[in-house]
Amino acid sequence: MRTPTTDDVLRKEAVDLATDVASLMVRFRGAVRPEHAYQVAMECVKVAGKIQEAREKALPWEGAALFREAGTSAVRAMVALDRAGAHAPLPQREVAMLDRRFHELALALGALAREGGA
Repeated sequence: MRTPTTDDVLRKEAVDLATDVASLMVRFRGAVRPEHAYQVAMECVKVAGKIQEAREKALPWEGAALFREAGTSAVRAMVALDRAGAHAPLPQREVAMLDRRFHELALALGALAREGGA
């Protein structure tokens, strides 16, 4: 059965980001503080969850509000990743790539939040 969220590119990117960040945190688990790893992981999960919730809403402004929340969580994930990198020797190239992907996701979510009306 196919649902509107089955092929959702934004949700897929959010889940892929969560997986990639989790992989990075596990590889550097001895250096990354648990509270930083937890914060990044939770914000990634929130992004994916809010995108799915937004796609299930019938009213445009309800979806827009959820896309706005997802965008905020994407920005929070970037901040948490920066905090983790400030306290642990994470590979800068990999962190920069993840940061760019979070930034692009946040921009897309922000556009969807504006399109839906408030």
